[in-house]
Amino acid sequence: MRANEIIQPEILRGEKFEVTKDEGGFHWIADSVGKRDLKVSVWTNGDEIAWAIFEINDDGETLSSKDTYVNMAYRRQGIATRMYDWAKSLGNDIVKSRFVTPAGGKFWKDRNRQSR
Repeated sequence: MRANEIIQPEILRGEKFEVTKDEGGFHWIADSVGKRDLKVSVWTNGDEIAWAIFEINDDGETLSSKDTYVNMAYRRQGIATRMYDWAKSLGNDIVKSRFVTPAGGKFWKDRNRQSR
């Protein structure tokens, strides 16, 4: 199994971790409480304005979001894209979930178009 090459080792081992950064006027947190998942959240002025919670797919090699949210006032500014890109840059292969809302479908359509 090559999963440890595609998913962060901490996630695979169920270890707690946290990585933070300040970028674009926001405070970004990528963390796990040790349940083989990853949460990326975005904060401003002490308020959480966006999050994406990724879990390991059945293939054991990729992550998909089981919940993604961006506050209405911050939508269409690239925040969700930056959350997914950061999760990927941490060493994870992020793929489209099997269950996608209409907004999620548009997100993935735009994301796939941009990656061409």
